[in-house]
Amino acid sequence: IPNKLDMWRLDQEECLWEFVECENGEITMLTLDEVFEGGSRIPMELGMAFDKLQYLSMSKNGFKGTLPPSFYRLTNLQYLDLHENLLESPLDESIGRLFVQLQTLDLHENSFSGSLPSTIANLENLVSLRLGSNFFKSEVLDTIIMSLTNLEHLELSNNRFSGTIPYDLTMELSSLTSLDLGENAFFGDFELLPGDDAPLKNLVVQGNALFGTFPNFIGNFTNLEILRFGNSNVAGSIPPELGRLEKLHTLSIESNKLTGSIPTSLGLLSALQVLWLDKNRLEGSIPTEIGNLRKLTSIYFQSNEFQNTLPTELGLLTDLYELFADINRFTGTFPTELTQLTNLEYLTLSFNRIDAPTPPEMCSIDLIIYEADCDDECECCTRCW
Repeated sequence: IPNKLDMWRLDQEECLWEFVECENGEITMLTLDEVFEGGSRIPMELGMAFDKLQYLSMSKNGFKGTLPPSFYRLTNLQYLDLHENLLESPLDESIGRLFVQLQTLDLHENSFSGSLPSTIANLENLVSLRLGSNFFKSEVLDTIIMSLTNLEHLELSNNRFSGTIPYDLTMELSSLTSLDLGENAFFGDFELLPGDDAPLKNLVVQGNALFGTFPNFIGNFTNLEILRFGNSNVAGSIPPELGRLEKLHTLSIESNKLTGSIPTSLGLLSALQVLWLDKNRLEGSIPTEIGNLRKLTSIYFQSNEFQNTLPTELGLLTDLYELFADINRFTGTFPTELTQLTNLEYLTLSFNRIDAPTPPEMCSIDLIIYEADCDDECECCTRCW
């Protein structure tokens, strides 16, 4: 086996080799991340020489081609990580028949294609399944995935999976803490039943073709920390039930067809750090309750129809480093309270109706980008419109 494994000496006890761990004199763990030269293939000897393996990690090696037939002799595997390689072609049906002890399967960021083998449904011990950033297709959620009832982490993003999202997905997979279905071809109405004390912390459905309005049931997943719903084709208003998600730190619902105003209940999200509402049809005033969100670092209001003055309470968000509020209908004077945001690096206020010039104090902040409707009257603007 080439490269860094050349140091493995045949006259030395195997369990003393680098990257190896043993149990009872047998090699059971190989950690071979970033060990091989890019463009090589997975060594055929692997399945013949290490048939007692329980743990195999070979990520970031640039492996190309397919999994060698001898690979499927590793039937004791409980952990298999091949992420960030260049492996391709459909997965063999044998993966679900022979690797029945697998608890972790990580194939993300490769070039696998075709349908996911139906035998994956046999991997009842799976706790973590990561298949993101490949070229898989087919409908999998209501067939294969629903059988994997011990799953805690499911990541299918950036593929070509299709079909509807079963409403009872999180009830059947009641241990799920992370569900990432983003950037696929899922469609239809989106509804999930949370079950009792649903542990879900990470929910990503962005970049699909969902129907209907923004779901208010999201407020029942009270353990959520990350909600990414951008570019999902949903309409309607932002449900006030989101205010129940007191652990939420990322809310990304940009590039949809949302209308109405921001509910004041969002001011209850005291853990929120990222608020992305851009590229919708939202209107009305920004609620003053936004000043309660003292952990905010990133706000995207741009490309909506927000009106009236920017609230002075924005000046309370001293951790804020980016505020994008361009292409709206904001009016009134420049809120001088923004000069208190000394961590700010990006500020866009252009294409609004804000009359007053930029306060000189604003120029003492080291802004990387500052765009405004200033007619070349702003000394520190990076661009005037």
